Amino acid sequence: KRVNFQDGNLDYIDYQTTKENGLLTKVKSLNGYFYLGNLPKVEFDCSGLGEEDNTPLALKGYFFANNSSGYSLDFNFKDADITHFQYYFAETRPFNLKKGLFDLNLHLANDSDTTKGEIIWYGQASARDVDLFPDFLDGMELNQAQGSATFDSKETIIEKVTALYKNSPFTLKGVLTYIDEFNYNIKVKSDDFKLSDLGEGLKEYVSLSQEFQAKGKSNLSFEVSGSEEIFQVQGELLSEQGEIQGYDFSRLRTEFNYDRDGFCFKNMKAEVGEGVVEGTGKIILKDELLSEYDLLFNLAQFDVESDFLKSLHLDYLKKGLLSGKVEIRGIVAQDEKMNLSAEA
Repeated sequence: KRVNFQDGNLDYIDYQTTKENGLLTKVKSLNGYFYLGNLPKVEFDCSGLGEEDNTPLALKGYFFANNSSGYSLDFNFKDADITHFQYYFAETRPFNLKKGLFDLNLHLANDSDTTKGEIIWYGQASARDVDLFPDFLDGMELNQAQGSATFDSKETIIEKVTALYKNSPFTLKGVLTYIDEFNYNIKVKSDDFKLSDLGEGLKEYVSLSQEFQAKGKSNLSFEVSGSEEIFQVQGELLSEQGEIQGYDFSRLRTEFNYDRDGFCFKNMKAEVGEGVVEGTGKIILKDELLSEYDLLFNLAQFDVESDFLKSLHLDYLKKGLLSGKVEIRGIVAQDEKMNLSAEA
């Protein structure tokens, strides 16, 4: 009634995954048993190694040999390839996983007596060295992600994940739900976000000049929420000291919002030399090459001999302090110069 097997090999093609034409998993050094004493119920317990990377894999549970859909399975993976096994979970699609390793404990069941015909699954996973381009962050490339999550058939709770965006470290946590449709709410925070990375990121989404430069570090925090079709980012940026386009600033603070229509900011305030600049505005994304700008900056107590004001070509001003406003409006293509107007 018990069938033992030792040091076996298994090539298993699973057609019940999201991979077209099925997912092939090869296992070597397979050991375990089948218990046939309660047919048509078949109980089993086995373990082995992934053929390609020696990943420890273990599976136990039961199924029915009379074509019944009932089963109960417990999976345990260690250092498994996340890009291979992601096809078992449609919920991983929005993450766009490119590489990484993960440990997994998963319970999967469909038993008419205990689950009333509904597929039930839950478990815990931890991952490391993951590269991904999540849809819910608008395809932003994240590298070296590591962290843990708990999940079930209704939601995934991201407990804490650390990762890199370009050269800037950050953490994120949040909740993903997928009862009727995919929704998410993710909180992201960095205490050492490089302004140069922010500038490079903005170039990828709006038609800023390739010569746009920013230096320094900042505290960045934002919350992103939405579904597969709609997303919204709301956050705050703080920087004690830095440089934008060669001009030094201090005590920069701004709130911002970003969605598929564009980027806007408000309550922006910074000190530039002895002066203060405040601003608000929005950048509407027309397409990949065109952006529409509507920006307003209020200047207070600026020395007319400062390098910042010299860049506005106000040559008729020779000495003193200046207060006024600068407006930037219009549609700008990639690498084009922006037109601006100034009023003192």
